[in-house]
Amino acid sequence: MRPFAFAFVLIALSPPARAQPAPAPACTYSTCALRVESGFFGSKRLVRGAEGRPAGRITLFTPDLTRIVAASPRAVAYARSYERTRTTLAFIGVGAAGLLTYAYLNVGNGEAPPRAALGAVGLALVAIPISGRSNRALSRAVWQYNRELPR
Repeated sequence: MRPFAFAFVLIALSPPARAQPAPAPACTYSTCALRVESGFFGSKRLVRGAEGRPAGRITLFTPDLTRIVAASPRAVAYARSYERTRTTLAFIGVGAAGLLTYAYLNVGNGEAPPRAALGAVGLALVAIPISGRSNRALSRAVWQYNRELPR
């Protein structure tokens, strides 16, 4: 009788059984792969899977790319490169806009406006290869992330 009493006490004092947590949904290429879609005024957004669920926006001041591709260290390296080049492009754009504004506000005041306008054009030309590097880094970050997804 004692073994049954001991077993009964153990059962009565044991914590309640808990169900196992449901397995996380499988993240496959068709459900989690990323792609870049263009939006209004050249904005970019990342969408996920065949359905195109929003994964994040890629804007100049709030880059989400590093956070979104965090599961892949190689993709994170490309994402950081993308974010650096986008920051450089932002500074170049502000400089070019400032020079054009200065040229516009000082039209007719001598040689400064044409030089300022030429400086803005020069900055725009410098930005072209940087923009290409930026777009390549974005493309490679997305590709590397997708490459590591199970099929």
